[in-house]
Amino acid sequence: MGATLKTLAGPEEASAVGVSVEVGGILVVDVKPGSRAAEVGLRPLDLIQTFQWKPVRTLDDLQTLVKEAAGSVEVGLRRNQQGASVRMEGPVGKILPLPAPATANQR
Repeated sequence: MGATLKTLAGPEEASAVGVSVEVGGILVVDVKPGSRAAEVGLRPLDLIQTFQWKPVRTLDDLQTLVKEAAGSVEVGLRRNQQGASVRMEGPVGKILPLPAPATANQR
């Protein structure tokens, strides 16, 4: 898939992107060159904070919103401690690959 994502965790990660842990968000860990994620402008250390203008703090939040999405979507993020946004066209699940939801035994 095009990008590796994870829920922001710990003060070190939060400090790296210029937010507090309480703010939360989805950290873009890696972006595969030439992928759809790279084409729409995602970069490593981007912090996804909104999806279709709704706040996201965890991968579960993002997963719920991606399932509801159709057509183009707007993703708000922090980059270099400043606000930015990217517009995504097409199947969002191919741009923002998300892990399968955790089962009760995995939580």
